[in-house]
Amino acid sequence: MRVRLKQSTKPTPFLIRSIHSIHIRTAATTKMRMLMKTYIAALVLILGISVTAQMKQRVSGVEAERQWHEEQELGDLYKRAAASRFVVVGTVLKDSPIGQRGKQPSIDDNVAGILHSINIDEVLCRQEDLAGGPVKSSTLTPQTINLFVPLNPAVEDRHLRKERLSARRRYLLFLVMPDQAQQKLWTDSLMLDPQMAYYRAEELSRGVVPLLDPTADNSSLPQPHVLEKVRRLCRAMRPSNLDDKLAALNQLVASHDPVMEKEAQIAINALQAPE
Repeated sequence: MRVRLKQSTKPTPFLIRSIHSIHIRTAATTKMRMLMKTYIAALVLILGISVTAQMKQRVSGVEAERQWHEEQELGDLYKRAAASRFVVVGTVLKDSPIGQRGKQPSIDDNVAGILHSINIDEVLCRQEDLAGGPVKSSTLTPQTINLFVPLNPAVEDRHLRKERLSARRRYLLFLVMPDQAQQKLWTDSLMLDPQMAYYRAEELSRGVVPLLDPTADNSSLPQPHVLEKVRRLCRAMRPSNLDDKLAALNQLVASHDPVMEKEAQIAINALQAPE
């Protein structure tokens, strides 16, 4: 006689523990994956915020630099023009290193300054134009001028930036002529012709505004705003008669251009001030 053993269908304790362990590991793995997804999402968000902040800061810095340059160019137009011997548009013909007298300058030694030979393309203002009295007919504007930039001292007065010009580039220039004592000091100690006059820019780098050079593809490139504003101010100051100057300046005051309104009013006040 065969005896049949009845197979038990109840789970054994081992099987129960195994299933329970698998369930726990699966739940833990699922939870870990969810936590990782949350962590990655949070990390991406933080990185995105950080990059956005850096981009805004960079844009903000660029904008601040642009505003500073614009304020440097557009501020104190009448004051700077009145302090200048000439306000011109000029093209740098060549740059020459200048050494001490008796010594030849080399690339890395004995360079005391840079001499820029500049062709005057357009005269916008002469100092006499901005005065209240009649313009002297004998005043002549040179066709070319020499702008000398000494390398020493590195900082002059409160001006940290010296003039920087390059050959074959065009500039709006506020030109001043140092006094005879300074001219003699240069020509006595440096390889400069004592028969020539040497200019600087008013407030050094502030008196040098680079202009865009027309190209074959675009002959009318937009120039810095300061060029047109200086033209308008100088045009108003050009008449020799004081009443005509004031009439032209009053038109600028009523022009609804904040820069021109301010500068024209400053010019009117200067012309009407008691001597």
